[in-house]
Amino acid sequence: DNDGDLDLAFACGERYTSSPQRVKLYMNNNGTLEQTPSWQSNVQSYFYDVEWVDIDNDGDLDLGCAADGEVNLIYENLGGSLGSSPYWQSSDNEGTIEIVFGDVDGDGDLDMVAANNAQISGSSRLVMYRNLGTILETSPSWQSVQKQYYSCCAFGDVDMDGDLDLAGGGWWEPLIIFENRNGNYNSTPDWSWITSSSSDLVCEEIAFADIDNRLSPTVTAEEHPVTPSHRLVYLSNRHIRAITTITYSGGQVNASDYCFSTVDGWVAFDSIFSGQDTVRVTYRYSRDVDICVTNWRNSRGNFLFLNEGSGVVEENPIVVNNRYEFPTIIRSNITIPLSIGDYSIYDISGRVVAAGRRRNVALKPGVYFIRTSRGVQKKFVVIK
Repeated sequence: DNDGDLDLAFACGERYTSSPQRVKLYMNNNGTLEQTPSWQSNVQSYFYDVEWVDIDNDGDLDLGCAADGEVNLIYENLGGSLGSSPYWQSSDNEGTIEIVFGDVDGDGDLDMVAANNAQISGSSRLVMYRNLGTILETSPSWQSVQKQYYSCCAFGDVDMDGDLDLAGGGWWEPLIIFENRNGNYNSTPDWSWITSSSSDLVCEEIAFADIDNRLSPTVTAEEHPVTPSHRLVYLSNRHIRAITTITYSGGQVNASDYCFSTVDGWVAFDSIFSGQDTVRVTYRYSRDVDICVTNWRNSRGNFLFLNEGSGVVEENPIVVNNRYEFPTIIRSNITIPLSIGDYSIYDISGRVVAAGRRRNVALKPGVYFIRTSRGVQKKFVVIK
């Protein structure tokens, strides 16, 4: 309802037992959720997932609804209330278990990927509905290879090249990743993994996060235009770890006047703007994202995959959680803060090439190792 706090939507219904239900919305009233829903979908279906998204790019949150064996729906936000009938619906009615939204092709609007499961009927694929500007295409323009039990999907920039790669998983099927290539995915995955016994991997959920705290940079004063009626912005990055400050023409925005999504990177504001304005957001985000997978097979447990990619070039060490994190790839000159203490840099043969407390170090291209008195040990590559 655009008042700066988080409301709660539920996907309801169960196809196994032929029990269709309505999506339900519980509003947040000054920190307390209402006990009965103030809005319900006009459609009864087998809803398995709901996601908040500004699909029409008008500055508020619409609601995407995934249905198993029925059409997927989006309800538009109309001035703080969801519409009484769907704004969009898919032309297909596969067994959608989960949906995710993200700007796959970098054109400024949000596309939708669905994980379709064929346990009961239909086909099982990951499919993508591209956003045509303010509304999704009704039939998917991309689909993955056929499986049987796709159940989950998630967006994350695995290779740290600035676009959204796509992860997917299924029941008794591999965990897979599709690399984003100029706004497109191949139909076959670029990376795949499964347990030695396929029965030991039953993916239920995939989450991206920087578990090992390898690279979580701070973005300072990122600017976004706002108006009294357009009070939702999407930050340039996903997987937000913390918002430090937000300012506008009236000063600093109070934490009680906005809410945000740590996963999708949107920030929604209360009615604090008197006219056209600019917000400046300082925040930390996870750049080097690892993958967590929940597993229905509890005898085997869940899985964590650390991201070991080098990513893009960083010039110098950055501060993360009050300690210094060294980039994996640097150019020939590196600036080492004096506060890091004594250190030694070794080349690939083990020879010390720099040591002590020198601030500026010039290195030839090659592989090096650094060890500091503060406990940092890191391999890095120098390029021209």
